[in-house]
Amino acid sequence: MSVHKTKQFRRLGYSVPDKYFDLSKQRMLNHVLMPKQKTIVRPLWKKFIETAAVLVLLLATKWSIDTYMNSSIYSDYDVLLVESMLIEEDDFDAWFEENYVLDVL
Repeated sequence: MSVHKTKQFRRLGYSVPDKYFDLSKQRMLNHVLMPKQKTIVRPLWKKFIETAAVLVLLLATKWSIDTYMNSSIYSDYDVLLVESMLIEEDDFDAWFEENYVLDVL
């Protein structure tokens, strides 16, 4: 049966090169045992610069908000507006009533 199948494959143009299975087995073993890997070394100082930039941005933002809230140039409503951005959503109703509704009365 396999002889008949081989003849049919040869008629269709299928042929296996000599020592194909010996060489392919060796290539597969080489690939599995010693895969080619590229090691990428990333410099650590770049991460420190990114972290430092984020920290400076956060500190500058906090400093500007604190300066804005403590300055006497702005009205009380401006300060309340900035404070309202810092209030949690759950506490906002009580804060709004305390700062706006009770102020008007």
